[in-house]
Amino acid sequence: MKTELSALTGLRALAALMVFAFHVHLRNPMLFLPWSARNLVSQGALGVTVFFVLSGFLLTYSHLPDFAAGQLPTGAYFKRFMRKRLARIYPAYLAGLLLFGVTVAATHSAAWQLAWPTVVADLTMTQTLFPSLAMDWYGTGAWSISTEICFYLSFPLLLPLLLRISSPRLLKVLLAIIILVGAGGGMAYQFWPARIGYSLMYTHPLFRGSEFIAGMLAGVLVFRFQWRVSEWAALGLVGIASVYIAERAYWLEGFVAHNWLVVPAIVSLVAALADAPRTKVLRLLAHPWLVYAGRLSYCFYLAQLPFFVLQDIQLEAHQPLTAWWWSGPAVFGATTVVAVLLHHGVELPAHRWLLPKGQKLPVTAKA
Repeated sequence: MKTELSALTGLRALAALMVFAFHVHLRNPMLFLPWSARNLVSQGALGVTVFFVLSGFLLTYSHLPDFAAGQLPTGAYFKRFMRKRLARIYPAYLAGLLLFGVTVAATHSAAWQLAWPTVVADLTMTQTLFPSLAMDWYGTGAWSISTEICFYLSFPLLLPLLLRISSPRLLKVLLAIIILVGAGGGMAYQFWPARIGYSLMYTHPLFRGSEFIAGMLAGVLVFRFQWRVSEWAALGLVGIASVYIAERAYWLEGFVAHNWLVVPAIVSLVAALADAPRTKVLRLLAHPWLVYAGRLSYCFYLAQLPFFVLQDIQLEAHQPLTAWWWSGPAVFGATTVVAVLLHHGVELPAHRWLLPKGQKLPVTAKA
């Protein structure tokens, strides 16, 4: 990624921290925080929404030149694209799954009993296609990787279609529609929870795809039409969304229903961060430590899951974690160490080995 976009990597670090704090709070409620702050932490799963929007935005940045004339991808392009994506995510994903499985087996935890259909779905990263399995076992945290794979499969077809839209105004209208449709799925769950189901609404690509597509649309607007959002407008919208989450988010269940405000806030933020060197506050996200943390974020996301198994064992033993004030910091430190080992010992070497330097995607075909 170019230096001017490094602040977006820093944003990934903040999103990973949001998700981590959310998982810790579920097991060890942060009762020492003021009510509004606790509400913010309890909605930390919205960090996944940040990841999905960022993914669509950055993939569009990386592959926009491949579809300059709105070409459709060749079979060779599609195969190469998916190989690159899998080489990037699967080795660390598999290592995290093995570490998770070893932890569960070693602790004999009743709350994490082995179910072979779930294990097969986890191994193949297909768990979110089966709502009854999506959030079981490793899927409690890794479900989002499965959803992301579905986004990858659609990306080479979606991007050429979006690039055929020559009007930035029409793209903005489409962006607004996509955001409202995505929030509509979450709202529908509020009225028909028995029919839709929480797992379907929260994890399935059909319900979360609007977040990824919103990121793609923002990417086309920013990198093709030089659309920008001012730093203060972005910070203002993020501030409004934060106040809403802190004061009123508990009215709705399942996080996705908040996308009517949360996704516009994220989109405005990434659009402003695309020009981070010219900002006064947002440029802080490009600090080298945050950028490094952002590069670790994927492995950090995977590494936290075995430690949450250990925390759940304490809950099974009726030992309240609220008395363990050091639990959150200890898990954070241990997760960071494992994430560093996964990143440098698995993720980067596997990526270099599976995709030798200098390989390029084949040329796309004419539509």
